[in-house]
Order: sequence, then structure tokens, then C-alpha cells
Amino acid sequence: MTDLLHSSTGLTIRRNPRNRFVVIRLHYTADPDKRSTEWLEEARAGMDAARFAQEYEIDYTALRGKRVFPIFQTHRHTLIVRPPYPDFPADHPFYAGFDFGIRNPSAFIVFTRYDGILYAVWEHYQPCTNIADFAATIRSCPYWPSIRYIAADPHIASAHHFNAAAQPSSILQQFADHGVHRFILAPTSEQAFLSLLNRHWSNPEAPTFRIFERCANLITEFTNITYADPPRHNPLAEPRERLTDAFNHAIDATKYFLLANPSTPSTPSPGPTRSLRDTYRAR
Repeated sequence: MTDLLHSSTGLTIRRNPRNRFVVIRLHYTADPDKRSTEWLEEARAGMDAARFAQEYEIDYTALRGKRVFPIFQTHRHTLIVRPPYPDFPADHPFYAGFDFGIRNPSAFIVFTRYDGILYAVWEHYQPCTNIADFAATIRSCPYWPSIRYIAADPHIASAHHFNAAAQPSSILQQFADHGVHRFILAPTSEQAFLSLLNRHWSNPEAPTFRIFERCANLITEFTNITYADPPRHNPLAEPRERLTDAFNHAIDATKYFLLANPSTPSTPSPGPTRSLRDTYRAR
């Protein structure tokens, strides 16, 4: 319980009796010029009701259960690349993101950049109950020889697991024992990840991140992921959007890849060919 120091239209000032911090809650109605119907209509322009409630009405629960990426309902035709898939140059670089799971699926997603567009091109998605088998499958990926690195959750480097000999061993080491190296440990900030995706999909008619149709699980997760329930309100904490922590394994693999900040400049098209963006725009 906080001590109320002041209350007026659109403004409350409270003090936390435990740490003596003073918290000011300022609503747009504190400004008399923003109490009119005309101002509200202008402020709401281009925003759905849930987004307006969160950003203007300071409603921390407004996005709960709402789909995070409605673009997958409205612009699948621009986001998804359908076959026949392009043949990349022989020396073209690829990258991967990896999210480890035993009871839940592990997700291994392969990415590349071409003509200024980021593509998710291949996935392996199943629980990793046997590291030797999972490693063999991803090494059979047609892009494997050209994968420069695999961005993963830093937790795979901790020795909190056991190998086949029942000895403590990290997931990172166990994959290395089966021929899968090239791991880098990526940042995990969900807010930074969402910011990057918003930039890639800011123009839904010409997105700069597209997904091959064969990456069905990645597409399904992006289509269905929703905002999670907010944590219990702390008036001193900055409200943050959070994704539901379920059925998000391929999304997490994508997050690790994007946040690894790959040094992958756009590769020009060989010769006077059409760009992939134009060639593989929805048909």
C-alpha cells in the first residue's frame, strides 16, 4: 500500500512507505486540451483499441491474449516465400539460430541475407531427446557446409546436464562431441528482438524479413504467439510487453540469431537477374 500525496484530474502522486520513493502517475487528461472528443479521435487514429489502452490509458493488461504479429493474418502473401525456392550462389553464407529443448521442441532455424532481405530458409523442429541424432540431422541440412555460426541461448554453455556417460557436461560440449561446433552465445532481450522485427516488418508490403514456406513451425509460431499476462503491477517498474512463454521455440531461435548482430552484408544478385524480393513475391 502506498501513501497518497496528491490527486487531481490525470495526476496522482504516491509515496512508497518502505523505501520512501515518490511515484508520479501522469495521464493525458491532466492537460485540459486533451479532454475533448476531437483530441481523442485524433490520438486514436491508426491505433487499435488494445494498443491505445496500453499506451494512453496506462492499462497494463490491454494486450493480454492479443496476437503479437497480426501481419501474419493480413500479409502472408508478402511474408512467406513459396516454392520453387531460389538457388543461392555456391559461396553464399548462412547462419542459424538454436533453441534447445528436451520435453519441448528444440528449434534449429537457418537464415541468410540476399539483396537486402533476411530469409529463414530451413528448420529442424523436434524435442532433442538424443543429441547424437539431432546433431546428425542438422549436419544433413543442405546449407550446413556454408553455415558460419549458430546463435544460441547462453544457458547451453552451463554444465547442468549429463552426457551419455552420466558425467556433468554442457549442451554446448555434447553437441561439439558430435561434430556441431560454430556456436556463439547470443543476447536474449525480448524487447530488443521485438524492436528489430518491427523494423523488418514496418512496411508489410515490402518486408525485409521473409520465411520459406517449408519452415512451417516458425510460421505457425509467429502466427499464433500472443502477449502474456503482465506481472503483478509494480508502480516503480517500467511496463514491458512480454510474449507468451509457450510454443515459442522457433521464435526464440530467431531471436538469438537476430540479436547476435550478424555481420552479413547484402549479397548482390549475380548478373542482371531480378531480385529475390521481386521474383518470390507472393504469387
